[in-house]
Order: sequence, then C-alpha cells, then structure tokens
Amino acid sequence: MCHTNSESDESTTTYGFPKLEVRVRSFTTLPFQVLLSAEMQKGLEITFRPNKTSGIPGELTKSFLHITVLPNATAMSYTVPLHAKVLLTPTFNPTNSTSASINSISNFTATVIPPLTIQEHLANFVNDWFNPLTGIVTTLSPIGSGILGWRFGIRQKNKGEDT
Repeated sequence: MCHTNSESDESTTTYGFPKLEVRVRSFTTLPFQVLLSAEMQKGLEITFRPNKTSGIPGELTKSFLHITVLPNATAMSYTVPLHAKVLLTPTFNPTNSTSASINSISNFTATVIPPLTIQEHLANFVNDWFNPLTGIVTTLSPIGSGILGWRFGIRQKNKGEDT
C-alpha cells in the first residue's frame, strides 16, 4: 500500500501559491513509480515537478506541486483533486512483466483572494517599514546612533587638543 500527502491542506495568496511538497511513501517491499496529475481548474495553472518519479521501498519520494493564479481566476475556494497512480514493479520474477497499479485521489483546497487595493499596498508598506519592532527604523537607529557617537567622540577629542 502506498500513502500520499501534501504538507498543507489549504493555502491563501493573491498571485500564486508557494510550491508545495508532495510526499509518496511505499509500505511494500517493491520498488515503485508514481505518476502525479491534477484536474484542470478554470483560473488556475497546476503542475507537478516532476510529474513522474521512482521510489524505493520504505523511503520517501518527493515532487512539488506548483499552482499559479491566472488573470481570469475568480476569488473563491477551489477544490483540486490530485491524482497519484502508483505502479509497483515485481522484483522476484523477472520473466513476469505484470505490474500492480494503485490509484489514489486526494483533494486539495486552494483559496484565491482578490488583489490588494492601492490603500492596502500602502498600509502594508508602512507597517512593514516603519513598525518599530520589524521595520527599517530598527535597522537605521543603531547605525545612526553609532555614527553620532563616533562624531561626538571625535569632537570631544578635538576640543581636548585645542586647550
């Protein structure tokens, strides 16, 4: 028996999804090949890289699911059936070319949200750059303090030499 799973069951984004790792593990003692595919969804481009891979018994085989949101996508949740066809190859009888085949379907939910407005982009910029804990202020404050301290030290040293 083979088992497939993805790291995440749901994702939210405006433009595209992060690449998702799909893992396939065989619980048999036979080597296997797996063919991965997804049902087409209007507004989404869905690909596996690689879509065909081989595995060894008891080990993980990985592929990456890439989802791109196309310009004609509607903001909504999409349920995407993911298909895995697993071919088990017998190793004990080389003259027998018959392989066992296992088909598995898992549903993946992808939520597409509408693009951000100009105001939301501006608010994100302000929050990211000027938040005292995470923004540019945190980076520039120690630099400015260091430069001012250095200049103050030089000025004090020059005053001492003048007298």
